[in-house]
Amino acid sequence: MNECMAKLSKKKVLWIGDINIDQNNLSLPQYKKMDMALKSYSMVQTVQDITRIAKHGNKYTNTLIDVIFTNCYADFSTTKVLPERVGDHQAIMCLLGTRKLLSGITRQKILGYLNNFYLSTVIIAKY
Repeated sequence: MNECMAKLSKKKVLWIGDINIDQNNLSLPQYKKMDMALKSYSMVQTVQDITRIAKHGNKYTNTLIDVIFTNCYADFSTTKVLPERVGDHQAIMCLLGTRKLLSGITRQKILGYLNNFYLSTVIIAKY
């Protein structure tokens, strides 16, 4: 993360993906290390709900391991965990910008807006 963030100094950043560190288990050493790194780059984790329910024998686990990290949370309209599944994970999404962006939006406008961000993963879906 340090090497990547050093290259992205002063840019708007979104990291989207499965990090396999449960964001609801604050006592995990991996969580604490990730949290310190995020804070050092003024980044926040925006997903708040469970993103993976897995069955292990007779037991179910509920974890929040799919995340959206950003240093530009003020540009977000919303972040959601969707009912659609991707493998054994729930899909996650965020909306960027204002209502102005949401009305009459085109793929070119979205891509033009996103050029101001570094994205690890981008999925543009038509809703």
